[in-house]
Amino acid sequence: DAVPVLISGQCQERAGQHDSAIAAYDAYLTAHGEGPGAPAVRGRQLLARRDQASSVARRALIQEQQLAQQPGDARTIGILPLQIVGDSSYQPLSRGLAQMIISDIALLQQFRLVERLHIGALLDELKFAQGNRVDPATAARVGRLVRAGRMVQGLATIPDGGPVRLEASVVEGTGEVANADQVDGQMRDLLRLEKDLVVAIVTRLGYTL
Repeated sequence: DAVPVLISGQCQERAGQHDSAIAAYDAYLTAHGEGPGAPAVRGRQLLARRDQASSVARRALIQEQQLAQQPGDARTIGILPLQIVGDSSYQPLSRGLAQMIISDIALLQQFRLVERLHIGALLDELKFAQGNRVDPATAARVGRLVRAGRMVQGLATIPDGGPVRLEASVVEGTGEVANADQVDGQMRDLLRLEKDLVVAIVTRLGYTL
C-alpha cells in the first residue's frame, strides 16, 4: 500500500528530512515499481528532490562568503543549461541537452557531475531566466556555490530549417573561459552532434578518450 509511504514521507519532508523521505520512496519503488501506487510515489519523490535542491541552493547562498574562500574540486564539473538561439520551439532542449551531456560525461567515471536539478534550483534562486546566456562571472559564481571546480556553458543555434551548431566552453573557478568548441550539422543528426561535443568537452577538461 503506497498511502502510508506517502503520508510518512511527506511528514519527513515537512520536517526537513528530505534524505529520509527520498530513501523511503526509493525503497518502495524498488520493491513495488510496477504496482498501482508507484506513479504517485514516483511523483512525490520528484517533488521531494526538487524541494531538497531548493533548500540546498538557499543554504549555499547564505554561506556564499565562506564558500567563495574554498577552492572547488577540479574534478567536479557542472553543466549549465544551454542557451537556445533560433527556433523558440526548441527551448526545452536547453535543459534536455544539458542532461544528455551530464549523462554521457558521467559514463567516463573520471569526473563528478553536479546534478542538473541542483544547478537548476540555484539558477532559480538567483532569478536567472531559463534560456538566457550565463556570463562567465555568473558561471564561476554558480560553480563556487555548487562546489564545482569548473563549469561548462553551451550554446545551441537551431534556425528554422537551417543547419544546427552546438558549442560549449569551460569556465574555470577564476572566471577564465577557454576557447569554445563547436560542432555543426543537420537537425536530424542532433544526437551525433551532442556526442561529438561531449568528446570535445572532455578533451578540454584534460581527458582523452
